[in-house]
Amino acid sequence: YKQRKPAEVLLHHLEESVLQALEQQLIPTLARLGREILLEQQRWPQLQPRLVQQVLRQVLPELPALLQRWEPTQDLCGLCDEIDTLAQSALDAARAELLGGYARAGVQPLQRQEPLRSCLAPGLGYEVHREDPSSAQGAAQIFVGHALLHSALQELVHGRVARQGALSVARCHAALDCLGEQVRGLHECLLRQRAPLLRIRDELRAGVF
Repeated sequence: YKQRKPAEVLLHHLEESVLQALEQQLIPTLARLGREILLEQQRWPQLQPRLVQQVLRQVLPELPALLQRWEPTQDLCGLCDEIDTLAQSALDAARAELLGGYARAGVQPLQRQEPLRSCLAPGLGYEVHREDPSSAQGAAQIFVGHALLHSALQELVHGRVARQGALSVARCHAALDCLGEQVRGLHECLLRQRAPLLRIRDELRAGVF
């Protein structure tokens, strides 16, 4: 009995502390995590369009009111800065809602884009039209339009949001792919190590009994 005692203690430790934890906890948990990662990866094709649409729905309808607000001064810098602030706020909110878990996992946020004003074509701005009076006593009337500016801003905002959305999703996707590779590698490693542990258990059982 004294000769068998160390082998019995080792066998008991191997079965209850090592193999049981390996077979009942670690391997099933990693397999479940791998399945959850696969499901998350299958969600990605719909995620980027959803993020972009969510931001654009908040920003584009506000452009006409912003254009009218800045019409008296025709201050393009002020107008573009306000649009930038609105778009960035909507983008941050959409990222927090759809990609918040990745930020908590350590995925770094993107750098701010260049100012919207610098992306406008040279000479583009409010359209000022002067209408001559129909009589000598009449005063000239000035009309300010912004149809071309509105169209250009819509196009710029759409493109900038789409690029930022694509970069955000790609960065999170890369982090998820990396995690998936690590999980698969660890799972395969544990499965490989299980076989020699089972062999050691069988040899200890043969020596004890």
